[in-house]
Amino acid sequence: MKFMVLGTGSIGRIIAMDLARRASCGSVVVADYKLQTARAVARELGNGVRAFYADANDVRATAELFRAQDTFVVVHAGRYRLNTKVMEAAYRARVHYIDMGGLYDQTLKQLRWHQRFLRKGLLALLGCGEAPGTSNALAEACARRLKETREVHVRYACLEGNRYAGGRLPLATYSPETISDELTKLACVFRRGRMLAAGRITARGTLHANQALPIDEYLAELRRRGMGVYLRTLQGWGYKA
Repeated sequence: MKFMVLGTGSIGRIIAMDLARRASCGSVVVADYKLQTARAVARELGNGVRAFYADANDVRATAELFRAQDTFVVVHAGRYRLNTKVMEAAYRARVHYIDMGGLYDQTLKQLRWHQRFLRKGLLALLGCGEAPGTSNALAEACARRLKETREVHVRYACLEGNRYAGGRLPLATYSPETISDELTKLACVFRRGRMLAAGRITARGTLHANQALPIDEYLAELRRRGMGVYLRTLQGWGYKA
Protein backbone atom coordinates (compact mmCIF):
# COMPACT_ATOMS: atom_id res chain seq x y z
CA MET A 1 0.00 0.00 0.00
CA LYS A 2 1.44 3.37 -0.98
CA PHE A 3 0.35 6.75 0.38
CA MET A 4 1.09 9.99 -1.42
CA VAL A 5 0.93 13.18 0.63
CA LEU A 6 0.31 16.05 -1.77
CA GLY A 7 1.36 19.31 -0.16
CA THR A 8 4.28 19.43 2.25
CA GLY A 9 3.51 22.49 4.33
CA SER A 10 3.15 22.30 8.11
CA ILE A 11 0.08 20.01 7.96
CA GLY A 12 1.34 17.77 5.13
CA ARG A 13 4.68 17.31 6.85
CA ILE A 14 3.03 16.03 10.04
CA ILE A 15 0.74 13.70 8.08
CA ALA A 16 3.69 12.27 6.15
CA MET A 17 5.65 11.86 9.38
CA ASP A 18 2.80 9.98 11.04
CA LEU A 19 2.31 7.68 8.03
CA ALA A 20 6.05 7.01 7.66
CA ARG A 21 6.28 5.89 11.29
CA ARG A 22 3.47 3.36 10.94
CA ALA A 23 4.72 0.10 9.45
CA SER A 24 1.13 -0.95 8.66
CA CYS A 25 0.77 1.96 6.24
CA GLY A 26 3.33 0.65 3.76
CA SER A 27 5.40 3.17 1.81
CA VAL A 28 5.01 6.94 1.68
CA VAL A 29 5.92 9.49 -0.97
CA VAL A 30 5.50 13.27 -0.83
CA ALA A 31 4.88 15.77 -3.59
CA ASP A 32 4.68 19.52 -3.81
CA TYR A 33 4.76 22.40 -6.28
CA LYS A 34 7.86 23.50 -4.38
CA LEU A 35 10.10 20.50 -5.00
CA GLN A 36 12.77 21.75 -2.59
CA THR A 37 10.24 21.72 0.24
CA ALA A 38 9.13 18.19 -0.63
CA ARG A 39 12.75 17.02 -0.76
CA ALA A 40 13.51 18.60 2.62
CA VAL A 41 10.55 16.75 4.18
CA ALA A 42 11.63 13.48 2.54
CA ARG A 43 15.18 13.87 3.91
CA GLU A 44 13.83 14.64 7.37
CA LEU A 45 11.59 11.58 7.41
CA GLY A 46 14.03 9.09 5.90
CA ASN A 47 12.67 5.53 5.79
CA GLY A 48 12.83 5.54 2.00
CA VAL A 49 10.40 8.46 1.62
CA ARG A 50 10.80 10.00 -1.84
CA ALA A 51 9.83 13.44 -3.13
CA PHE A 52 8.25 14.49 -6.42
CA TYR A 53 7.19 17.66 -8.18
CA ALA A 54 3.44 18.12 -8.58
CA ASP A 55 1.34 20.97 -9.92
CA ALA A 56 -2.21 20.22 -8.80
CA ASN A 57 -3.55 22.71 -11.32
CA ASP A 58 -2.48 20.24 -14.03
CA VAL A 59 -5.04 17.47 -13.48
CA ARG A 60 -3.67 15.23 -16.25
CA ALA A 61 -0.06 15.37 -15.05
CA THR A 62 -1.14 14.85 -11.44
CA ALA A 63 -3.15 11.75 -12.40
CA GLU A 64 -0.13 10.44 -14.30
CA LEU A 65 2.05 10.95 -11.22
CA PHE A 66 -0.45 8.97 -9.10
CA ARG A 67 -0.40 6.11 -11.61
CA ALA A 68 3.38 6.15 -12.07
CA GLN A 69 3.89 5.84 -8.32
CA ASP A 70 1.29 3.09 -7.98
CA THR A 71 -0.52 5.24 -5.42
CA PHE A 72 -3.24 3.62 -3.32
CA VAL A 73 -4.37 6.72 -1.38
CA VAL A 74 -3.60 10.38 -1.97
CA VAL A 75 -3.85 12.70 1.03
CA HIS A 76 -4.31 16.25 -0.18
CA ALA A 77 -2.87 18.65 2.37
CA GLY A 78 -2.47 21.62 0.04
CA ARG A 79 -4.68 24.61 -0.71
CA TYR A 80 -8.35 23.80 -0.29
CA ARG A 81 -9.20 25.55 -3.57
CA LEU A 82 -7.37 22.73 -5.35
CA ASN A 83 -9.46 19.98 -3.73
CA THR A 84 -11.67 19.44 -6.78
CA LYS A 85 -8.71 19.24 -9.15
CA VAL A 86 -6.83 16.75 -6.99
CA MET A 87 -10.05 14.79 -6.54
CA GLU A 88 -10.50 14.62 -10.32
CA ALA A 89 -6.88 13.46 -10.74
CA ALA A 90 -7.47 10.73 -8.16
CA TYR A 91 -10.62 9.66 -9.99
CA ARG A 92 -8.78 9.45 -13.32
CA ALA A 93 -5.96 7.42 -11.77
CA ARG A 94 -8.37 5.18 -9.78
CA VAL A 95 -6.87 6.28 -6.48
CA HIS A 96 -8.63 6.74 -3.13
CA TYR A 97 -8.75 10.33 -1.88
CA ILE A 98 -8.56 12.19 1.46
CA ASP A 99 -8.44 15.92 2.15
CA MET A 100 -8.40 18.31 5.10
CA GLY A 101 -11.61 20.08 4.15
CA GLY A 102 -12.55 23.37 2.59
CA LEU A 103 -15.11 26.13 2.69
CA TYR A 104 -18.79 25.38 2.15
CA ASP A 105 -19.10 26.11 -1.58
CA GLN A 106 -15.98 24.05 -2.34
CA THR A 107 -17.39 21.04 -0.48
CA LEU A 108 -20.61 21.21 -2.49
CA LYS A 109 -18.59 20.98 -5.70
CA GLN A 110 -16.75 17.93 -4.38
CA LEU A 111 -19.93 16.14 -3.34
CA ARG A 112 -21.00 16.12 -7.00
CA TRP A 113 -18.33 13.44 -7.55
CA HIS A 114 -20.06 11.02 -5.18
CA GLN A 115 -21.73 8.79 -7.77
CA ARG A 116 -18.68 8.69 -10.03
CA PHE A 117 -16.43 7.54 -7.19
CA LEU A 118 -19.01 4.92 -6.20
CA ARG A 119 -19.14 3.51 -9.74
CA LYS A 120 -15.37 3.03 -9.75
CA GLY A 121 -15.30 1.54 -6.26
CA LEU A 122 -13.26 4.47 -4.93
CA LEU A 123 -13.42 6.09 -1.50
CA ALA A 124 -13.23 9.86 -1.02
CA LEU A 125 -13.07 11.21 2.54
CA LEU A 126 -13.69 14.95 2.72
CA GLY A 127 -12.89 17.19 5.64
CA CYS A 128 -10.50 15.04 7.67
CA GLY A 129 -8.64 17.89 9.32
CA GLU A 130 -9.36 19.58 12.64
CA ALA A 131 -12.54 21.39 11.66
CA PRO A 132 -14.14 19.95 9.68
CA GLY A 133 -12.80 16.59 10.76
CA THR A 134 -12.29 16.14 14.48
CA SER A 135 -15.24 18.43 15.22
CA ASN A 136 -17.52 16.31 12.99
CA ALA A 137 -16.51 13.13 14.79
CA LEU A 138 -17.19 14.75 18.17
CA ALA A 139 -20.58 16.04 17.01
CA GLU A 140 -21.59 12.60 15.74
CA ALA A 141 -20.35 10.92 18.91
CA CYS A 142 -22.61 13.22 20.93
CA ALA A 143 -25.57 12.75 18.58
CA ARG A 144 -25.30 8.97 18.83
CA ARG A 145 -25.88 9.18 22.58
CA LEU A 146 -28.92 11.42 22.38
CA LYS A 147 -32.48 10.48 21.49
CA GLU A 148 -32.84 13.67 19.48
CA THR A 149 -30.42 16.36 18.34
CA ARG A 150 -31.95 19.76 17.65
CA GLU A 151 -28.91 22.04 17.65
CA VAL A 152 -25.19 21.69 17.19
CA HIS A 153 -22.92 24.49 18.39
CA VAL A 154 -19.24 24.35 17.48
CA ARG A 155 -16.86 26.69 19.31
CA TYR A 156 -13.26 27.38 18.39
CA ALA A 157 -11.01 29.13 20.85
CA CYS A 158 -7.47 30.45 20.70
CA LEU A 159 -5.25 32.91 22.51
CA GLU A 160 -4.97 36.36 20.99
CA GLY A 161 -1.19 36.15 21.16
CA ASN A 162 1.39 33.39 21.51
CA ARG A 163 4.73 32.64 23.08
CA TYR A 164 6.70 34.04 20.12
CA ALA A 165 7.80 37.66 19.82
CA GLY A 166 6.41 38.41 23.25
CA GLY A 167 2.90 37.40 22.21
CA ARG A 168 2.71 40.09 19.52
CA LEU A 169 2.27 37.73 16.57
CA PRO A 170 -1.06 36.12 15.65
CA LEU A 171 -1.12 32.34 15.82
CA ALA A 172 -2.02 30.68 12.51
CA THR A 173 -2.33 26.92 12.82
CA TYR A 174 -3.34 26.38 9.19
CA SER A 175 -3.17 28.11 5.80
CA PRO A 176 -3.24 31.92 5.98
CA GLU A 177 -5.14 31.85 2.67
CA THR A 178 -7.96 29.86 4.29
CA ILE A 179 -8.02 32.21 7.27
CA SER A 180 -8.26 35.19 4.90
CA ASP A 181 -11.21 33.61 3.09
CA GLU A 182 -12.95 32.90 6.39
CA LEU A 183 -12.61 36.54 7.43
CA THR A 184 -13.68 38.06 4.12
CA LYS A 185 -16.47 35.76 2.91
CA LEU A 186 -19.93 35.50 4.39
CA ALA A 187 -20.42 32.50 6.62
CA CYS A 188 -23.21 29.91 6.41
CA VAL A 189 -25.62 28.75 9.08
CA PHE A 190 -28.17 25.93 8.87
CA ARG A 191 -31.34 27.12 10.57
CA ARG A 192 -34.93 25.87 10.41
CA GLY A 193 -34.10 23.49 7.59
CA ARG A 194 -32.40 26.05 5.38
CA MET A 195 -28.81 27.06 4.70
CA LEU A 196 -28.51 30.81 5.13
CA ALA A 197 -25.79 33.40 4.64
CA ALA A 198 -24.83 34.98 7.95
CA GLY A 199 -22.50 37.64 9.24
CA ARG A 200 -18.86 36.89 9.82
CA ILE A 201 -18.72 37.47 13.56
CA THR A 202 -21.74 36.25 15.50
CA ALA A 203 -20.93 36.36 19.21
CA ARG A 204 -18.41 37.25 21.85
CA GLY A 205 -18.46 35.87 25.34
CA THR A 206 -16.63 34.11 28.12
CA LEU A 207 -15.56 30.50 27.96
CA HIS A 208 -15.46 29.01 31.45
CA ALA A 209 -12.64 26.52 31.17
CA ASN A 210 -10.72 24.67 33.84
CA GLN A 211 -7.32 25.96 34.86
CA ALA A 212 -5.53 23.46 32.64
CA LEU A 213 -6.75 25.44 29.61
CA PRO A 214 -5.13 28.91 29.38
CA ILE A 215 -8.21 30.37 27.68
CA ASP A 216 -10.68 32.79 29.22
CA GLU A 217 -12.33 34.35 26.20
CA TYR A 218 -13.60 33.06 22.92
CA LEU A 219 -14.70 34.55 19.66
CA ALA A 220 -17.50 32.49 18.20
CA GLU A 221 -17.76 32.63 14.43
CA LEU A 222 -20.15 31.11 11.97
CA ARG A 223 -17.73 29.98 9.32
CA ARG A 224 -18.15 28.65 5.82
CA ARG A 225 -15.70 25.91 6.73
CA GLY A 226 -17.24 22.60 7.68
CA MET A 227 -20.92 23.27 7.01
CA GLY A 228 -20.90 21.16 3.85
CA VAL A 229 -20.08 18.02 5.82
CA TYR A 230 -21.58 18.66 9.27
CA LEU A 231 -25.14 18.05 8.08
CA ARG A 232 -24.20 14.78 6.35
CA THR A 233 -22.29 13.67 9.42
CA LEU A 234 -25.43 14.03 11.53
CA GLN A 235 -27.95 12.62 9.05
CA GLY A 236 -29.78 9.71 10.55
CA TRP A 237 -28.99 10.73 14.11
CA GLY A 238 -32.12 12.76 14.80
CA TYR A 239 -30.85 16.14 13.66
CA LYS A 240 -33.82 18.46 13.01
CA ALA A 241 -32.72 22.08 13.46
